[in-house]
Amino acid sequence: MNGELVYRKDGEETKFSLFEPDKRGQEIIAELHGSGMSATDPVLFCEATGRPQAVYLREVRGAMFASHFDGTACSNHSPSLMSDEHKRQVEYVVRAGEAAGFSVETEVSLGTGVRPDIVLRGTHGVAVEVQRSALSKYHAITRTAKAVEAGLLTSTWISDRDYPEDKPNWFWRVPSVGMNKQLWEALPPARGVTALGLREIRMARCALPDFPTCPITKGRPCGRSHVKHEPWGGMTLDDVAEMAPERGIVPVNWFDQYTLLVSPKSRALFEGATGRSSDWQPEVRPTTHRKSHLIECAEPEEATAPESPHSAAVARPAPILDWSDRSHWNGGRRLPCRHCGGLASLLDDTGRPSHKACAEAAIAGSS
Repeated sequence: MNGELVYRKDGEETKFSLFEPDKRGQEIIAELHGSGMSATDPVLFCEATGRPQAVYLREVRGAMFASHFDGTACSNHSPSLMSDEHKRQVEYVVRAGEAAGFSVETEVSLGTGVRPDIVLRGTHGVAVEVQRSALSKYHAITRTAKAVEAGLLTSTWISDRDYPEDKPNWFWRVPSVGMNKQLWEALPPARGVTALGLREIRMARCALPDFPTCPITKGRPCGRSHVKHEPWGGMTLDDVAEMAPERGIVPVNWFDQYTLLVSPKSRALFEGATGRSSDWQPEVRPTTHRKSHLIECAEPEEATAPESPHSAAVARPAPILDWSDRSHWNGGRRLPCRHCGGLASLLDDTGRPSHKACAEAAIAGSS
């Protein structure tokens, strides 16, 4: 099968291989996949027969196909469902999961329209997607949502692209892990692949070098305290496979901007210091209805990280609610929010489960 395709649009003509797309090819695939390509206004062509024939992209079990609109000629173009490099990356994670004593499944249908590369089942079930081909962040979020719908805790996405210079556009939009550069011509030894993109959260004074500008005012550093995330070093892909099903690595909703994988200690510090829920759920629909929220400041003398998630007391101006007191913690349990129905780990003033942002919005709406 011929994997070479030609993209023609707005005066651009680019040839790329569907088998091994270069950077521009990856961008084109991400742009066109799921965009409703039309036979009446085609932009992607196969020229294997010597004349251009319009094709469209479709994804089957994680592999990208280019099919002819008319079903003729060479019928379709696709690489193998899994390249040798992809197989070794999957095998690496499977080996780590089995070494940790987990039940491990590969290419298993979840019954919700997705078939993850790997499912690790420990205390919780976690999907692992080793994504080497181009994929839009929308499709990564959608596939994660379908994994959660099937009862898994989340999906953890792994990329072998250069981090951070060339990380995919879904990175940190879903729970994401990068890796150090490997040839993957053979299976690396256990603990031989470094995990990149994991983060640690700490409190830092709003001053150089941590904050060149204040994240609230966008001006000069204010001297108060903010939460800050930085690389979590010394971790391997083996650690991720071992810790994710036991919630030793957890996702954090970073101010509705990113989804970061952090330690439970970092997650507790984030919630205790900001009073915000760190809960993250894959939202498939646009979230334009959400209000933006500023990062709150604390006085410098209160900037030290708390010994427990209940001891942080962060001053914040009205009308922002202060939920840093231990009475607003629900012992790590996540129950449906009284306002939106999403899982929340905090309690409102009446002792009912609620996201802090939802409670603030409800108060604003009733005033």
